[in-house]
Amino acid sequence: MADATVWASIASLLSVFDFKKARDAEGKEINITPMFSDGGISHPLPFDCSITVRSEAARKLIMG
Repeated sequence: MADATVWASIASLLSVFDFKKARDAEGKEINITPMFSDGGISHPLPFDCSITVRSEAARKLIMG
């Protein structure tokens, strides 16, 4: 059941948001160098990205 919940959450986010590379002051994409934490459980370290609403219809869905 947890897999279905994660899938539904990701599908919902992808349906209303665009996830892209962040841009610098000149408008050029910032390349990401993947870095991960050390330890028994490894996870990605924070990185810059751009998250925007896909459309006006998606904005209305989000805002209710």
